[in-house]
Amino acid sequence: MILDRFTMALGRLMHRLWNGMLPCLAMRRHIPPLFGLIVCLGGLPVWAQTNEEVFREFQFDFSLPGARAAALGGAFIGTADDASASYANPAGLAFLAEPAITLEYRLTERDGREAFFLNAGNTSFTQEAVDFEQLNFFAANYRFGSWYFGAFQYRYLQDRQNRDFVSSSFTGDTQIGEQRRISLDLSGDIRGLGVARRYGDFKLGATLNWFELVGRTSYGREGFEQTIGELPETFDFNSSIDDTDHAFGWSIGLLHEVRGDFTWGLVYRSNPKLFLQEQVSESRNGLPFFEDEIAVPFAVPDVFGGGVQYRVLPTARLMLDWQRIFYSQIIGDDFAIVENVEEERVENYVVDDIDQFHLGFEYLIAANHNVWAVRGGYFRNPRHTIRYRGDDERVAERFSVTGLGDEDHATVGFGWVWNNRFEIDLAADLWSTGREVTLSVIWRKK
Repeated sequence: MILDRFTMALGRLMHRLWNGMLPCLAMRRHIPPLFGLIVCLGGLPVWAQTNEEVFREFQFDFSLPGARAAALGGAFIGTADDASASYANPAGLAFLAEPAITLEYRLTERDGREAFFLNAGNTSFTQEAVDFEQLNFFAANYRFGSWYFGAFQYRYLQDRQNRDFVSSSFTGDTQIGEQRRISLDLSGDIRGLGVARRYGDFKLGATLNWFELVGRTSYGREGFEQTIGELPETFDFNSSIDDTDHAFGWSIGLLHEVRGDFTWGLVYRSNPKLFLQEQVSESRNGLPFFEDEIAVPFAVPDVFGGGVQYRVLPTARLMLDWQRIFYSQIIGDDFAIVENVEEERVENYVVDDIDQFHLGFEYLIAANHNVWAVRGGYFRNPRHTIRYRGDDERVAERFSVTGLGDEDHATVGFGWVWNNRFEIDLAADLWSTGREVTLSVIWRKK
């Protein structure tokens, strides 16, 4: 099953590269090496900022750039020996003695979902399948004396969702019915400058990062509330975002080569909080009731991580990473409850910090001026959406029917290096509701 999915995704990627790469290069204003996340990473983000469904189900992934890191299950903090170190662990820039340019392309597909839930009432749910492709990462590195420099652009966030909910419930002798329509389009880029230096067996590095977030969303909720023997009362709530914000972040990293076969590393990423303007309006029984513009905060959580690399054979090594992602930073004093600004309280919402573990394996085969690599990995992305713990049963129901759970990711990839000047890496990331294929190309000046 995994091999079939990988083959299909690889074939589709090659077809799209052949038919679409040149027009894409000609039309794009930016060639993005993003963070990612996902995003993302994963990915990166987090963005469940309000109690409306626009962000309630958005689960940010802090994925790393680079097809090699992707094939290793994201276990790269303790290795970080290519240009993606600018984001994964900037200390790794000190590995890059030769000037080089890195370009990465990524294809992502997510399956649609349909579900029916029985809670206080009943709710049907549909979410459209999506796919998108993008030039995901660009980097250039250069050595000047004992200092190592890198510049990069990374798309840490790219997500589109279209969801519909239809629900009805009875409370005593009152019937409530509503329909909710959600459209979300979020993208984010990081442009960063990094510097690293060696100190004996240690490498230290840091980057200064400029974050951009672009939000295009719309949300509508309409319905009625009727008590037996009385006329129904109708309501209609709408909100939309069409805005961009920027902010600075930074990261620092450490690598230590203990022996020729063992390396460990640490990284801390301090990420910013950005704000998007949201237009909101509400009417009741056909009459305007509320209208405002609200600055909605989007916190990109900080990340602290560590990793180790162990060479089990001269041609084989294992990698293991741990990351602590501080999702609780989303719930701050400026947390915006857009749909009930005057009635809701931030104390009703919670999201936990999580730990992620990533495992990777790489095996090298050398032949004349060529080196071939076979890679594999695994990681679990725990569910980290915002939870509601207030007393409103209808809000609680909307937060309980997400259908989201932990994601188990299996990764596989291949690499080819010619004369240490030209390198191609390919990776596939497969999970139960989606798949992602990443292609990286690296040129080094010799």
